[in-house]
Amino acid sequence: MKKVLFFDFVHHYGGAQKSTIDMICHLRKAGYEVGVVDPCKNVFFKKALERLYVSYWTCNMEFKLNKSHKVSLIISVFRNLCRYLYICCYFCCICYKFKPNIVWTNSYKSLYIVVFAKLLFRYHFYLFVRGIKKERNISSVQRVFCNLFSSKVLVQTESIRKYLREQKIKTSIEVIPNSISDEVVSYSSNVCIDYRNYLSSFKILFIGTIIKEKGVEELLFALQKMYNKKLNFHAFFVGDFINPEYKEYIDSLIIDSHVERHVSFLGWRQDVRDLISHTDCVVLPSYAEGMPRSVMEAMALGKPVVVTDVGGVLDFVENNVTGIVIPPKDIDAIYEALFFFYSNIEKSKAIGCNARKYIVENFSENKQITILLNYF
Repeated sequence: MKKVLFFDFVHHYGGAQKSTIDMICHLRKAGYEVGVVDPCKNVFFKKALERLYVSYWTCNMEFKLNKSHKVSLIISVFRNLCRYLYICCYFCCICYKFKPNIVWTNSYKSLYIVVFAKLLFRYHFYLFVRGIKKERNISSVQRVFCNLFSSKVLVQTESIRKYLREQKIKTSIEVIPNSISDEVVSYSSNVCIDYRNYLSSFKILFIGTIIKEKGVEELLFALQKMYNKKLNFHAFFVGDFINPEYKEYIDSLIIDSHVERHVSFLGWRQDVRDLISHTDCVVLPSYAEGMPRSVMEAMALGKPVVVTDVGGVLDFVENNVTGIVIPPKDIDAIYEALFFFYSNIEKSKAIGCNARKYIVENFSENKQITILLNYF
C-alpha cells in the first residue's frame, strides 16, 4: 500500500485547506494510507480529517514575534528557531515511524523541514503552490531548494505553472485543478435566516479569512461609495479574523465609513452554501489567490462573481461572461462591478448561468480524481 504524508502549518481553515481535505479524501478512497502532520493543531482542520480515518500528529507549536522592544524581538526569534528545530526533529521521527512514499506540503514555510527529512528518508517530495503574488518573486533559496529536492511541483492552473517557469522553477510542474462535487452542483436551499431582515436589499457576500490580503479594506471603501449613492444593499462577510488588532481597525473603519447598518460579519460558518444560494453576488477582491474555492462554489450555484486578476483566476473566470474581473486594490473597480450587478439583474442572472455551466462542464470531481491518482 502506497503511503502519503501531508505536512503543513495550518494556521486557519480556509479554501486551500478544504481543497487539501478533498485530495486526502480521494487518496483514501483509492486505497492509499494517508498521514497528516499539523504543528498548529487547527481544530477545524482536525475535525474535517476525523471522518477520513487518517493518522494525525501535532505538537501544538505557535510562532509569535514580540516586536515591542529590540531585546524582546531577539528573544522571540531565538525561541521560534528552537521551536522550528524541534518540529524538524519531530517530523523526522514521524517519517521514521510512518515510512511515507510521498510527502506533500502546501507552503514554502514547511519546505525546509520536509527537505531535511528527505535527505534522511529518501521519499518523493511534492510541493503544492496554491497561490501567488506576481509582484513578489520566489527567493533564491526557495528556488534552489525546490529545484534540487522536489520531485514535482503541483499547481492549480496553467497561469501559475507559467509563472513558476518564469521564476526558473525547473522541476516537473503538474496541474491539479480544484473540483466541484456533484453535491455542490445539485445543492438547493429554501431558506437562509441570516437574510430574513434584508429580503429587499441587494445582498453581497464575501467568503474568506478576514485579512488585509483579501482586499477587505478596498471592499469596505467600495461599500461606502454605494452608501453615499443611497443604494439599498447589505454585505455579509463570512470568515474569521485571525488578528485582534486588525479586527479593531476594521471595526473603526466601518464606523468611519458609516456603513455599520449595511455590513454583517458572520464569522466562520458551515452553512456557506445556504448563504451563497440566497445572495445576489459574491465578491473576492484578493491581492493573491490560486484557484479560490469559494468563487468556484458560487459559480457552480449560478451566482455572478466579482474577482481580481490574480493567481489563476483568469483560467476559470472570463470577464463579462462568467464573472467580472477587476484589478487588485482598485476601489472604484469594485464599486463599478457591484453597481453593474445591482442595476442589471437580468445580465447578472445570465452571467451566473454561464458560470454554472462552465464550472459543471470543466471541473468535475471525477476529472480531478483521475489527474490526482496519475501523479500520486
